[in-house]
Amino acid sequence: MIVILESVSASESQLARILEESGCTVYCVRSEEELYTMLKKDSERRTEMVFLNSGTNEMQVCHTVRCICQVPLFVLVGEKQKDLLADCLENGADDGLCAPYDTRELTARMHAVLRRCMMEYPRLSTFSIGDNIIDFRNGRVTRDGREVNLTSMEYKLLLILIRHSNTVLTRMEILDILYNDLGEYVNDNTLTVYIKRLRSKIGDEKGTYIRTIRGIGYSLNTNVRKS
Repeated sequence: MIVILESVSASESQLARILEESGCTVYCVRSEEELYTMLKKDSERRTEMVFLNSGTNEMQVCHTVRCICQVPLFVLVGEKQKDLLADCLENGADDGLCAPYDTRELTARMHAVLRRCMMEYPRLSTFSIGDNIIDFRNGRVTRDGREVNLTSMEYKLLLILIRHSNTVLTRMEILDILYNDLGEYVNDNTLTVYIKRLRSKIGDEKGTYIRTIRGIGYSLNTNVRKS
């Protein structure tokens, strides 16, 4: 099911019509509070993606949704709001478009996001990596009660690894997700630097948890026993 947040009703929604014609089951909500309540109660993971097309509070909605869960998030903004789109991507959106948008590109991007996310991410409120606790609701990482200060890129990289934990991700797959999510070019050398910094900040300098798969990429190992 695709959930759309916008100010018009389902019968008036052009976006709903486009998505329904592409074969999606669509549900429309008209308030942020209704969206948050719905996502918090969605224990069966029926929501496959959320579209934001409300024209207000996009950044705050992105941040709040990302604190609640890791459901794929797609943002549509006005023609002259490219900076707002970049802000939304930095605050947790998975992809987005500026109006006017091509219907074919919209649906193609939607399916690309769904393929990348693969809906494998468990909707938990917290996740543990060694002594690190990732609090998704508040977007915080702590170790031994002290906050671990991650940049937006480092946190996004950590979420990608968690979403695909115990699965090998190639460097190109990670780079593709980061590029599409943040709307800026991330090269291979930069990824190496971010992995090194992330390991250092979570106390994983030896790569016990974030494993390097030589010649391929990386894998987050969650089956490590504490010594």
